Amino acid sequence: PAPISGRCAAVSYTHLTRYMPEQLALSRANLGNALRIVGEWRGDLSALREAASVSREALRYLSIQTLPRQWSTAQHNLGTALAMIGSRTQTVIPFKRSFRAFENALLVRSKDRFPIDWVRSSMNYGNARVALGQLLEDIDIIQTGYLQLMKISESLDRRKYPYILGTPVSYTHLDV
Repeated sequence: PAPISGRCAAVSYTHLTRYMPEQLALSRANLGNALRIVGEWRGDLSALREAASVSREALRYLSIQTLPRQWSTAQHNLGTALAMIGSRTQTVIPFKRSFRAFENALLVRSKDRFPIDWVRSSMNYGNARVALGQLLEDIDIIQTGYLQLMKISESLDRRKYPYILGTPVSYTHLDV
């Protein structure tokens, strides 16, 4: 038999999925974000993969209709983890999946409603495009990502949001 702590954890998880799915989703979304940060800081691919998995699990219990902001945050975190996986493994599929997650996040994270969240998701989306373009050596993808980044940077008032934009991202070495 499982140790008592293991049985308690299984009962708690089952209880959460049945009676408190939104609380489970929020805790899983937070765990996914923490794992993504650990994976990024340590260069730990397994933590990034776990972050993506846990974020997907959170999204099973979140919906755009009931908790739109939390849903969009989980989509953003999933996109960020997948883009990092694509960068570390130098594979295309995680990048393409990150695009879908960022697009989903941006359904809620509009410039008017949540400007800081909009910038973060849009910038990560643009950076993922540039990174995929570099991987594929495709100047059109690089240019699309770069132009997206420039459009975002130019569209916000730096006096109002100096801390989110900081120094504009520069890809001048790419000659786009």
